[in-house]
Amino acid sequence: MVYLCCASVCAPVFLNQEEIPAGLSTGAHPANPARRANAHTQMCGRAAIAFAADRIVSELRAAGVQALPRVSPSPEPYHVGSKSCEERTKRNPKGVRGVEGWPCLVRQGDELAVRTLTWGIQRLATHNIWLDGGDWLQRKTWREALAAGRLCAVAVTAFAEGVTCRKPDGEHPLFFLAALYCGSHFVILTTNSVNVPLLAERAKPQALHGVPTRCPLYLDAAGAQRWLSVPPDVDAIAAAVGRIEASLRLGPAGTHPP
Repeated sequence: MVYLCCASVCAPVFLNQEEIPAGLSTGAHPANPARRANAHTQMCGRAAIAFAADRIVSELRAAGVQALPRVSPSPEPYHVGSKSCEERTKRNPKGVRGVEGWPCLVRQGDELAVRTLTWGIQRLATHNIWLDGGDWLQRKTWREALAAGRLCAVAVTAFAEGVTCRKPDGEHPLFFLAALYCGSHFVILTTNSVNVPLLAERAKPQALHGVPTRCPLYLDAAGAQRWLSVPPDVDAIAAAVGRIEASLRLGPAGTHPP
């Protein structure tokens, strides 16, 4: 299982001042719908990776990914550090989705491989999938990805949704976010943070003010390998998603049962 903690020494992580839910830190009621809409579009859009492309294969093995072939080439280079999927930077001056690269585990034939994929699909104006209610399964793009088995596990060392979440000190820092990919781009799968003990305490007050928050489906190395072993079948993958989503809602805060 993977244990995550919300960093108690970290201030809330927002991408910009416009994104701070008015009222949650000041006591005032959120009054600007534009701010709430901006926060909505950016839900769960920041994460961190501490290992460069030339180290990631060995670090994946150290984190418990044993299914990689003995000879596994490094993926294409990507920027190391904390990154937003659509923040304006020198690497992404227009602030669009699908620019920042991340190391991702994917299945190629009978083997696992590490590829650099970019976060978000600009033409679809999205970087995450909301699992609530199952409506996502009716979208043609996602059904095609499921039927083709285009699953990936994004390697991260932290993600941010109001606060920074990472593994406890003393453990290998890598964990994974369940995702689908289309071409060279991925989108992560997310559930309502209100239902996840890891983030519920912080999510519930925001929900009362109409500010949604999302929690990615996070996995340890064993869970990531199980995720990538699900056959390319819409119903089978939907069932696997349901099991992961349900497991995040169980147990003490920050745990993910096997």
